[in-house]
Amino acid sequence: MLAFSSRQRMHALFWLSLFHLLVITSSNYLVQLPISVFGFHTTWGAFSFPFIFLATDLTVRIFGAPLARRIILAVMIPALFISYSVSALFYQGEWQGWQALEVMNLFVARIACASFMAYALGQILDVHVFNR
Repeated sequence: MLAFSSRQRMHALFWLSLFHLLVITSSNYLVQLPISVFGFHTTWGAFSFPFIFLATDLTVRIFGAPLARRIILAVMIPALFISYSVSALFYQGEWQGWQALEVMNLFVARIACASFMAYALGQILDVHVFNR
């Protein structure tokens, strides 16, 4: 772990949290878009989500587990709401209009909730295991 000033740590927290939000939001949107690769059916989200583990592992390596846990906790709830909003507004790759936020889209809500649980559990376990 490297020695950084308090200001540098807060700066890193901001940018790493923003990166986590970007990857989670884009992955939750991209999971709606199917793709076939060599006959296997998957979604574009399967290609973007692994970047979260890269970001978390680098955070643990550079700043230690406490900051990595702090980023995860800082990002969890905003990611849930932002992911739902973006995915509902651009449902199935098409702009639905602002009225899409007036009605609960259960398909998008299930994706956002499942992503929330997978992110929280996966990242906490990743930090715990990677920090050993």
